[in-house]
Amino acid sequence: MRWQLWWTSAMLLAATGCNNPNTIHVVYSADEQKVILNPHQGDVVQWATPAGAPVTVHFFPPGGTPCKEGANPVGTCTIAVAKGRALYTCDKCSDPEVVVGSDLGTMRAPTEMVKAPPTAKRYIACESSQIVMYDPEGHSTTDISIPAGATNGGSILWVGLGNPPLSDWKADSFSTAVCSNAPPFQPGNATCNLLALPAGTTTNYSVSAPSCSSTPLPARITITP
Repeated sequence: MRWQLWWTSAMLLAATGCNNPNTIHVVYSADEQKVILNPHQGDVVQWATPAGAPVTVHFFPPGGTPCKEGANPVGTCTIAVAKGRALYTCDKCSDPEVVVGSDLGTMRAPTEMVKAPPTAKRYIACESSQIVMYDPEGHSTTDISIPAGATNGGSILWVGLGNPPLSDWKADSFSTAVCSNAPPFQPGNATCNLLALPAGTTTNYSVSAPSCSSTPLPARITITP
C-alpha cells in the first residue's frame, strides 16, 4: 500500500497544478494501526502503477462504493458521497481502505499509537436489508479463525462499512467467553481483547444492526492449533 498511496498523492497534486495544489487528506486509525486515505466529496482519487498505468480497484460491498464511476473504477474515482467508509481490492494492494468526510468517528491522533494491530478484523455492512461481514480481502464470511499462539495479547476488531458507515452494529451474545473485556462490541467499544485460549475453543455470537435488518447474523470464532 505504501507505493500505491505515494502515487495516488502525486497524481492528485499534479492534476491541480503547482499554483493551486490540492490538499491530500489521510487519517490515522489507532484501532487498525494504519493510515487511511480520507478524501472529501468531489475529490478525485487516482490509482496508478509506478509506470503510470491506471490500476483497476474493486470496492466492496459493491453498493458501498464512494465513487461516481461505480464499484470497479479503472484508475480514477470521483468521490460522490458526503460520508462513507469502504474497502477495496487491487493488484499489490494490502488491506486498503477509504474513509470519506470530516466526521471521523473513532479515528484518533497518531500520538495514541500504543497497541499492536488487531489479530483479526471483520467489516460489517448492510446489503439488500441483510447484514453481511467481510474479511480484509473482501470475502464474505461469518467465521474468524485465530491460532492459539496468537490469542495472548491478540485482539479482534469489528468496523462498520457503508455510505454513511453502519453505526448501530453490535457483536454480542457470545456462547463462550473469549475476550478479557466485556461485550457488546459496537462503535466506541469495537475491539475484543482476547484471552489466552487453548486450541479447540469455539464461541458462537451474533451481529445485529437494527437499521439494516431485524434478523441478526450468526457468526463464530474458532481457536486453531
